[in-house]
Amino acid sequence: CLLGCSCFHGPVAGLVSIAAPMRLCEAMITGMLDGDSCCDLTEEMAESVLGELANMIASQVALQLEPAEPVMMAPPTVERSTYEDWVTLDGSRDVVRLNVGGWPLLAMLSLRAA
Repeated sequence: CLLGCSCFHGPVAGLVSIAAPMRLCEAMITGMLDGDSCCDLTEEMAESVLGELANMIASQVALQLEPAEPVMMAPPTVERSTYEDWVTLDGSRDVVRLNVGGWPLLAMLSLRAA
Protein backbone atom coordinates (compact mmCIF):
# COMPACT_ATOMS: atom_id res chain seq x y z
CA CYS A 1 0.00 0.00 0.00
CA LEU A 2 1.16 3.53 -0.76
CA LEU A 3 0.23 6.81 0.93
CA GLY A 4 0.40 9.97 -1.17
CA CYS A 5 0.05 13.44 0.35
CA SER A 6 -0.06 16.93 -1.11
CA CYS A 7 -0.23 20.19 0.87
CA PHE A 8 -1.16 23.74 -0.01
CA HIS A 9 -0.76 27.00 1.90
CA GLY A 10 -2.48 30.32 1.47
CA PRO A 11 -5.53 31.95 3.10
CA VAL A 12 -6.63 28.35 3.70
CA ALA A 13 -4.12 25.56 4.27
CA GLY A 14 -4.89 21.97 3.44
CA LEU A 15 -3.66 18.44 3.02
CA VAL A 16 -4.96 15.78 0.65
CA SER A 17 -3.99 12.21 1.53
CA ILE A 18 -4.67 9.17 -0.62
CA ALA A 19 -3.95 5.58 0.37
CA ALA A 20 -4.07 2.96 -2.35
CA PRO A 21 -2.81 -0.57 -2.91
CA MET A 22 0.26 -0.84 -5.12
CA ARG A 23 -1.79 -2.93 -7.60
CA LEU A 24 -4.25 -0.05 -8.06
CA CYS A 25 -1.39 2.37 -8.80
CA GLU A 26 0.00 -0.11 -11.33
CA ALA A 27 -3.45 -0.41 -12.93
CA MET A 28 -3.66 3.40 -13.21
CA ILE A 29 -0.31 3.46 -15.01
CA THR A 30 -1.43 0.71 -17.39
CA GLY A 31 -4.62 2.66 -18.03
CA MET A 32 -2.64 5.81 -18.81
CA LEU A 33 -0.57 3.80 -21.28
CA ASP A 34 -3.79 2.56 -22.92
CA GLY A 35 -3.12 -0.98 -21.77
CA ASP A 36 0.23 -0.99 -23.55
CA SER A 37 2.86 -2.88 -21.62
CA CYS A 38 5.79 -1.13 -23.28
CA CYS A 39 7.85 -1.11 -20.13
CA ASP A 40 8.19 -2.79 -16.78
CA LEU A 41 6.20 -1.02 -14.09
CA THR A 42 8.35 0.06 -11.18
CA GLU A 43 7.56 1.10 -7.64
CA GLU A 44 8.85 4.57 -8.53
CA MET A 45 6.27 4.85 -11.32
CA ALA A 46 3.49 3.75 -8.94
CA GLU A 47 4.61 6.34 -6.39
CA SER A 48 4.73 8.99 -9.08
CA VAL A 49 1.18 8.36 -10.29
CA LEU A 50 -0.23 8.42 -6.74
CA GLY A 51 1.68 11.60 -5.89
CA GLU A 52 0.43 13.28 -9.05
CA LEU A 53 -3.16 12.26 -8.27
CA ALA A 54 -2.90 13.74 -4.75
CA ASN A 55 -1.33 16.90 -6.18
CA MET A 56 -4.04 17.38 -8.84
CA ILE A 57 -6.81 16.99 -6.26
CA ALA A 58 -5.10 19.34 -3.77
CA SER A 59 -4.55 22.04 -6.39
CA GLN A 60 -8.20 21.90 -7.50
CA VAL A 61 -9.40 22.09 -3.88
CA ALA A 62 -7.11 25.07 -3.22
CA LEU A 63 -8.34 26.92 -6.31
CA GLN A 64 -11.99 26.32 -5.43
CA LEU A 65 -11.52 27.57 -1.87
CA GLU A 66 -9.58 30.74 -2.61
CA PRO A 67 -9.56 31.51 -6.35
CA ALA A 68 -8.50 35.16 -5.87
CA GLU A 69 -5.66 34.59 -3.42
CA PRO A 70 -2.24 33.12 -4.18
CA VAL A 71 -1.80 29.53 -3.10
CA MET A 72 1.54 27.79 -2.62
CA MET A 73 1.67 24.08 -3.40
CA ALA A 74 4.23 21.81 -1.76
CA PRO A 75 5.62 18.90 -3.79
CA PRO A 76 3.69 15.72 -3.12
CA THR A 77 5.18 13.00 -0.97
CA VAL A 78 4.59 9.28 -1.30
CA GLU A 79 5.66 6.54 1.06
CA ARG A 80 4.93 2.91 1.66
CA SER A 81 2.35 2.36 4.32
CA THR A 82 1.51 -0.66 6.40
CA TYR A 83 -1.71 -2.56 6.95
CA GLU A 84 -1.93 -0.91 10.37
CA ASP A 85 -1.74 2.54 8.71
CA TRP A 86 -4.57 1.49 6.38
CA VAL A 87 -6.75 0.30 9.29
CA THR A 88 -6.11 3.55 11.20
CA LEU A 89 -6.96 5.72 8.19
CA ASP A 90 -9.99 3.63 7.30
CA GLY A 91 -11.35 4.09 10.83
CA SER A 92 -11.07 7.89 10.68
CA ARG A 93 -14.28 9.88 10.37
CA ASP A 94 -12.58 12.19 7.84
CA VAL A 95 -11.86 9.47 5.27
CA VAL A 96 -13.87 8.56 2.21
CA ARG A 97 -13.55 4.96 1.00
CA LEU A 98 -13.83 4.63 -2.77
CA ASN A 99 -13.99 1.62 -5.05
CA VAL A 100 -11.81 2.18 -8.10
CA GLY A 101 -12.12 -0.65 -10.57
CA GLY A 102 -12.63 -3.12 -7.73
CA TRP A 103 -9.70 -1.76 -5.69
CA PRO A 104 -10.18 0.17 -2.44
CA LEU A 105 -8.85 3.71 -2.21
CA LEU A 106 -8.95 5.93 0.88
CA ALA A 107 -9.07 9.72 0.44
CA MET A 108 -8.84 12.38 3.13
CA LEU A 109 -8.97 16.18 3.05
CA SER A 110 -7.88 18.31 6.02
CA LEU A 111 -8.41 22.10 6.00
CA ARG A 112 -7.61 24.93 8.37
CA ALA A 113 -7.59 28.72 8.22
CA ALA A 114 -4.03 29.95 7.77
